[in-house]
Amino acid sequence: MECFVIFVMAWCCIYATFLSRRTLADILPHKLMKTYFNLILFLFFTNLIFAQKNNVIEWIDSNAIVLKNTNSEKNLNLSSNYLNPCFSSSRIYGFGEATHHNKEFFEIKSEFFQYLVKNQNVKIFILEESFGACYFLNEYLQGKEGNLSELISNFRQHIWKTSEFKEFIIWVKNYNDSKSKEDKIKFYGNDCMFNYELISIIKINLEKNNIKLEVEEANILELFINEIYTNSKESDSIQMKIEETKKLIFKLKKNKNINFDLILTIDAFSNFLDFFIKPKQVVRDEKMANTVEQIYNFYNEKIFISAHNDHIKKTFVNKENSPSMGNLLNQKFGNKYYATGFEFGNGELFSYDLEEKKGKYVILDKPIKNTNSEFFFDSKSDIFFLDFKTAVKDDLIKQFLSQKRDYIMIGGYGFDPKYLKYYYKREKYIDMFDGLIYVKKISKTTLLK
Repeated sequence: MECFVIFVMAWCCIYATFLSRRTLADILPHKLMKTYFNLILFLFFTNLIFAQKNNVIEWIDSNAIVLKNTNSEKNLNLSSNYLNPCFSSSRIYGFGEATHHNKEFFEIKSEFFQYLVKNQNVKIFILEESFGACYFLNEYLQGKEGNLSELISNFRQHIWKTSEFKEFIIWVKNYNDSKSKEDKIKFYGNDCMFNYELISIIKINLEKNNIKLEVEEANILELFINEIYTNSKESDSIQMKIEETKKLIFKLKKNKNINFDLILTIDAFSNFLDFFIKPKQVVRDEKMANTVEQIYNFYNEKIFISAHNDHIKKTFVNKENSPSMGNLLNQKFGNKYYATGFEFGNGELFSYDLEEKKGKYVILDKPIKNTNSEFFFDSKSDIFFLDFKTAVKDDLIKQFLSQKRDYIMIGGYGFDPKYLKYYYKREKYIDMFDGLIYVKKISKTTLLK
């Protein structure tokens, strides 16, 4: 490397001499000399990039926490000196996923959650899913009779209707059955896009709190008893009732008999109305963050959030360049919020065809060029965890994490190779996350029948 630098410096001197005195004009034509010079510069910077990559990968291979294959190893071990104390001292853990349709991401998250429950006293799990569907699943987890398969089938997003998720819930159920009421894990949904069963839950809790509605007030709630989408035929008439509905919500929250379950459900309903009026990502992430904050402030217990990377990261949602849930939580809680992202190399990727209205899986046989995924693919470990707060103590890794680099952002509709350019995003790792989990090869989830 040193010889190469000396060689380039010599060429720079020669070229500078040529431009000022043109004493080499008889040796090489100007254009040819310029071409050689540019080629040398290109080779120089390419060599620097490769040198940086090799040094970063070497550091990762020596320092990152290697995670066992979750299919065969069910007890996550993080007893490493490399793990920064900030991880253990956090109060809210955000765990993302690079795609919504791959089993390794959720299996690893499940192992981290179990570890945090056992070692860090985490007691609340929040999912990127409807509040209503998660409400009834939570009742089941607290001890109420129910059919787990049916409860999971009620989720409004198909991405959670998997064997991997069911296995996770079975673990939570078994854990809770051995604990007192105060020590049981609580389960919530914080996605405001859905009004599934919200009115039914409000009615149940109104009765529990001995709160009665006027006939006109009850009729207002009945407008929302069924699921509503912004493109529904009832949209216009419902829009006209939004203001009255908001007044009713305000009145209910002022009732002296109201408890937290009713407050939280009413707020979930209010969040849905706000998103219904303005179905934008800025509203969605704001409401998701508000729900997390509300639950944390009431229970004062450690929380684990499972959502997409785009919601978990501490920067901005790519679609609208608006503050993400993670950004808002970071503003509010600072170091108490620990954001973990995921990256992957190759494997099976879900792809939804909007024209044919059906999904399939496509094979990505190698990492996408010039992305973080390709960069990490040369590491020795199939799965590793990189804690940024420790990593930045090394100047080389700090420089790497502080560079803007390309990564692939795959949302709910999956990945279509024909539109690759639309999946590229560029940000600094150090701004996005506090830690990263890299999985070399991913496979599809197993959908429940």
